[in-house]
Amino acid sequence: MRKVFQISYEYVASPFYVAGESYGGKYVPAIVRKIHVENPQAKIKINLKGMAIDDGLIDPYNQWDYGLVMYQVGLIDEQELERVSIQTQLGRRAIELKQYLLVSFSI
Repeated sequence: MRKVFQISYEYVASPFYVAGESYGGKYVPAIVRKIHVENPQAKIKINLKGMAIDDGLIDPYNQWDYGLVMYQVGLIDEQELERVSIQTQLGRRAIELKQYLLVSFSI
């Protein structure tokens, strides 16, 4: 980001927001933290004002347990609920084992 402001210095004073959706729930806070930590020592300071996350994946371990809700509103039947529940448990177990590549294929 600092390179962008080096090239387009006229934007340095502009308010800067970091936004994302879905997996942005992971990378938006990481980007904001990096800017926040590095800004005090930076030659070019980013005028960070905030962040926005829409429909963010922040805590997949807990967010993925949506099978029962889908069943209760009629989006899936009992067989599909069982399948979703199994996949959710597989995904959670992969997270516990830090097998993150498996997680992406579990759900």
